[in-house]
Amino acid sequence: MPEHQGEVRGAGAVGPAGPGPGIGPHGGSGPRPDRFGDLRRRAAGIGSAPLPQYGTAADPGTGAVPAPDRWETAQGTASHRFGLVLAGGAAKGAYQVGAVECLAHHGARITAIAGTSIGALNGVALAGAPNLREGAARLADLWRDFTSRMGDAPFGGRAAADGAVSESLLQRFGNLAPRVARLLGAHGDLERLADRAIDAAALRHPAAVTMRVAAYPVLAPHPLPHLRAGQMAAEWLAGLLGSRSRILHLNGLEHAQIKEAVLGSAALPFLFAPRQVAGEYYRDGMLGRDNTPIRALADLDRCDIVVVVQLAPGETVRQIEHPGLTLLRVRPSRPLTPEGTLGTPSGLLDFSPAAFERLRARGYEDTERLLARTAGLLGAAHEVRAAEEFMADAVQRVVDKGRRLRGGP
Repeated sequence: MPEHQGEVRGAGAVGPAGPGPGIGPHGGSGPRPDRFGDLRRRAAGIGSAPLPQYGTAADPGTGAVPAPDRWETAQGTASHRFGLVLAGGAAKGAYQVGAVECLAHHGARITAIAGTSIGALNGVALAGAPNLREGAARLADLWRDFTSRMGDAPFGGRAAADGAVSESLLQRFGNLAPRVARLLGAHGDLERLADRAIDAAALRHPAAVTMRVAAYPVLAPHPLPHLRAGQMAAEWLAGLLGSRSRILHLNGLEHAQIKEAVLGSAALPFLFAPRQVAGEYYRDGMLGRDNTPIRALADLDRCDIVVVVQLAPGETVRQIEHPGLTLLRVRPSRPLTPEGTLGTPSGLLDFSPAAFERLRARGYEDTERLLARTAGLLGAAHEVRAAEEFMADAVQRVVDKGRRLRGGP
């Protein structure tokens, strides 16, 4: 069965294009059918017990159902498994901070996360948090601290009316070298950032969110610098020819190994050395054409609804043949890096505070605008489960009452 694919973009159509199993989201711009209201009315006619009330605090013994505003980490508690995929893209990863904040605001409940490069670092910070809201706040603090250490662009740049960054060719040329130098000199800051993002004890908990990263296996770095450059070029070429990244499972690993895996997934060629995990060396997962590791959540974690936060408007994702898989794709409505010559490399390395706040706001706005069109999707599994349980109880009460009227046991 082919997957049901849809997308959430800043200025495009919504998805999924077809209904996912069991929830049947309504596509298009028209009103969404009130399926749950109809279900409640039918249930009310069967039994006499009050219907579950959403939006109230759960109180044991009252029958109230808590609103779906917590990130449930217990495995197997929902009839559908929601996964989150965070793509790689260096400094553009600030966009994912805003997107996750918006998802948390709308009560998203994630059971598994997979990330590549900066998405791996963002993901591990989220996976170790007790809920998505706290994870988003932690992630924003990490970014705010790191970008304040990196500083502003020496040759500036300005925000256009539509929020896009605008740099002249001279500014792009002047900013690129200092940004590279700052990133190379920030090795200690990156190490500390990873240490703060990782909570190994939380990831080892039986009810923890599953965390996986995509990393590209490479040989041990050659000791001679001039041969090492050729080795990196060969690794890049092998990736272009079809060599794939590996999916590394972080739950259960010690802190040091999680750190190596995350930083290995983000080890850009020619900028950072590969990292060693269980005797194997790894580089940036994008080299193995796995910038959006959806297959990890579909094949390994049995997720049937996957939210993919990408970092380029036209980025494509690898087609996944998985029965019943629904993709909800969040993509920027506009490019996140300056256009023109040197715009992309300069923007990828722009870890300035101004760029962080700009991309963070863009991620929130894009996600907010289009989640409004798919309202109810992220909480649908919760409502379906509660309604199904209530309907089953109500039907059982009717059956029991009929038996008593007939004089049965």
